[in-house]
Amino acid sequence: MSNQELINAGMKQMDKTDQAIERSKQVVHQTIEVGTQTATTLKGQTEQMGRIVNELDSIQFSIKKALQLVKEIGRQVATDKCIMLLLVLIVYGVIAIIVVKKSGASYGIKASKSKLRIQAQLQEAMQDHKELTKEIDVLKEKLEKQ
Repeated sequence: MSNQELINAGMKQMDKTDQAIERSKQVVHQTIEVGTQTATTLKGQTEQMGRIVNELDSIQFSIKKALQLVKEIGRQVATDKCIMLLLVLIVYGVIAIIVVKKSGASYGIKASKSKLRIQAQLQEAMQDHKELTKEIDVLKEKLEKQ
């Protein structure tokens, strides 16, 4: 091989090397672009995750408040049932007093019948009282479970 052929072969090799370097530079440039895009996407996703965590905290706080309200409403319902029971007993008592006063003039058989009716009404009131007390106990147990 002559010197010129060697120079030409060396030049071809240098051209191939220069082309390989250019391709490598392009690959590096593309890699930097992909890395930049990935970093931008990752930053956006990190911010989105932060917002999601804040929303979850807010939802959890709202759920706690709702549970407190449900418990308070349950207590109010139990109190209302107790008051209703007392009102029923008072009404039965007033009815009993009225019946006794009206039949108070003749004591004989009428008084006995009135007394029996009053006793029956009082027994009904006591039964209603027991049923309402059971319902109140059930509601209290449900509230305590929550």
